[in-house]
Amino acid sequence: MVAGARPRVLLVEDNREIREALAEILEAEGYAITAVDSAEHGLDELGRERFDLVVSDYGLPGHTGAWMLGQAVLAGRLDEGHALLVTAHPEPNSRGFKVMAKPLDFDRFLGELAGMLQA
Repeated sequence: MVAGARPRVLLVEDNREIREALAEILEAEGYAITAVDSAEHGLDELGRERFDLVVSDYGLPGHTGAWMLGQAVLAGRLDEGHALLVTAHPEPNSRGFKVMAKPLDFDRFLGELAGMLQA
């Protein structure tokens, strides 16, 4: 990330209202957001651009967010330490990625993202 640049975040969430609300919150916190609605679209974006962080819902139509993140790591498009899954699923197969439970505690969520950027 370039010094002074806004951190670039890929947000993958299939629910339009949640996607728009999270994008608005993250933009207000100074993040540059690209938001998409599926694992496939997320993987496409990761093939086109580099992101500082990826925040993905786990339960997406088609493939899970964990599948998408795993594919991105295998393809060298993502450092697995810069990805966060959010989910209401009681036992997600997170494939080793960090997981936060829904409903989100926004202070904790924002703190987690800031910590991931520093790592």
